[in-house]
Amino acid sequence: MSLSDGLSERSYVQKSYVTTHNFPYLYSPMSEEKQIFTLQQVTGSIQKVISERYNRFYWVQAEMHKLNFTNKGHCYPELVQKENGKIVAEMRGTIWKAQFDKISRSFMEVVKEPLRDGLSLLFLVRISFHPLYGMGLEIMDIDPTYALGELHKEREETLKRLTGEGI
Repeated sequence: MSLSDGLSERSYVQKSYVTTHNFPYLYSPMSEEKQIFTLQQVTGSIQKVISERYNRFYWVQAEMHKLNFTNKGHCYPELVQKENGKIVAEMRGTIWKAQFDKISRSFMEVVKEPLRDGLSLLFLVRISFHPLYGMGLEIMDIDPTYALGELHKEREETLKRLTGEGI
């Protein structure tokens, strides 16, 4: 699929004043003309491709690195994956207020503690792209039973470490 597949007919071709010899990666080898797109056309094309390709929900395991709340009640957590203590992937999440209230209540009922930074969780997400805000994951739900398993594992590791330290 080329970039122009998702772009409107408003794009236009302009005669290049720079030879393809100097910048071969900018132009087609058979033409000295370049096709120019607006930023809105490019982001609109990306949005279309993402929404068509990723048009279902996915379970994604990640650490809730940082919870960011707005005064309207929406939540924008930063989701990360770490390997050997180093962040190897990061993406912005979005939880709308109504969804956050439901998720938060359910999490508290099952886990007996509130959502917080640093928890490894299993998120039900929809992948999205917005022309102004970029790529992100719209969080529809969090599996609280997964969190219980992760918290139990964390507790066991802490007890083992403390026993090893003679505490």
